[in-house]
Amino acid sequence: MQELSEGINNLKEKNYYDQIDIYVYDRTISCHPLVDACNSLIAYRLLEHIGIPCVGKRVLDIGSGSGQMARFLKGIPGIAVEACDIDPKAKEYFRMHPELKDVPFHLHDFMRGSMPGFYDAITCRGVYHHIPKRQRPKFLQIMKAHADVVIVADEGILEYGNEEERKRNCDNWYGFVITEARRRGIDDLALIEAEFLRHEYLETAEDGGDYKESPSKFLEDASNVDLAPLSLDRLGDWKIGGGFYVATFR
Repeated sequence: MQELSEGINNLKEKNYYDQIDIYVYDRTISCHPLVDACNSLIAYRLLEHIGIPCVGKRVLDIGSGSGQMARFLKGIPGIAVEACDIDPKAKEYFRMHPELKDVPFHLHDFMRGSMPGFYDAITCRGVYHHIPKRQRPKFLQIMKAHADVVIVADEGILEYGNEEERKRNCDNWYGFVITEARRRGIDDLALIEAEFLRHEYLETAEDGGDYKESPSKFLEDASNVDLAPLSLDRLGDWKIGGGFYVATFR
């Protein structure tokens, strides 16, 4: 942990997302079995609700980043995949990448205006905990207004009864993620996750847009805008303080 602490001290207090190459660690961590399981469950729930065959069905991936989810969805025959992200670097990445350059890309802040058109489904993986907590119900509401089916997948911490228990769960979950990152040689990811954990402790994570919550809190967000998922699946061994969840709305 001393190495992590020294590394964190070298990070800027603000804009800490900019301190690492998100595309390098994104592509690397995508091979993790928990992420593979999450992608598979997204595909399962997607096909369950849009049906097979799905020729011509339009699916928008929000917070597409380096295109992990867009590439995965392109592998489902017939689906017309589009991508959306607020980062100009993501748009350039799609434009230059041979596997993504034919995917229509929308450089757009989903919270600041409606997307043109309507989709058969919207997928959103690994984005929810980056949205400030006060804006999360609105984020769900906007997505549901633009698609028949919405699938939200994210990391979550184990349910807790008080703030001390919450911090213990964060310790355990972030510890797992940091250990896995270091095991895979993604040291920059280990540093940035340690920085996220620090913000959790200082209760400044919400302003930074990275604040992990339990699935029950996600359900509260949904209920605040009169939404209820048809299903909420948990993935992973939640005894380590957290895991992944996949929620499906229709």
